[in-house]
Amino acid sequence: MALAAAVLLVSAVWIGLGSRVGPRLNGLAPSLRAGPTVPAPDSAPIVAPALQAPMVADLLAVALSAGAPMSVALQVTVDATDDPSRSVLQRVLAALELGADPSVAWAGVFDQPALEPIARAVIRSHHSGAPLADVLETAAADARHAHRAEIETCARSAGVRAVAPLALCYLPAYLLVGVVPVIAGFAGSVLN
Repeated sequence: MALAAAVLLVSAVWIGLGSRVGPRLNGLAPSLRAGPTVPAPDSAPIVAPALQAPMVADLLAVALSAGAPMSVALQVTVDATDDPSRSVLQRVLAALELGADPSVAWAGVFDQPALEPIARAVIRSHHSGAPLADVLETAAADARHAHRAEIETCARSAGVRAVAPLALCYLPAYLLVGVVPVIAGFAGSVLN
């Protein structure tokens, strides 16, 4: 009798969890059957501008510290970076080569939050005449610090997000190994 009660309890738990988990697993099945996906050869991985911003600021600072004019420093930076920062900096370089005011040329960078501090530093330096290399080095350090803080926040939240799958795995095992035998033993002693 106790064995039948335990089997019924296990079946009820299994069916209850299966009705909630099954549809989610069925959604994964087609992607698992399709095999690994290979990206198209013409598509290169796009790096987030937040990762590129410190490098852009460092390259500009080094080139300007070496005595290069802004157009040469910007060309070196464009050649060394990948998209999406490359396309944004190419537009700035093209505008500067056409004779646009640096304030106008760099204003197009404001829609990129990661590159915005660099653009503001260049515009501020253009208006004030202050040396730009030190400000760009500070902007690179700030960008690295902000990115590191964001990564640490994501890493800390990973533990919190891992609780639900672990509970989904361990709770049924705890019930089957710990609770069901106790209930079966208790039911067996009460019924005898």
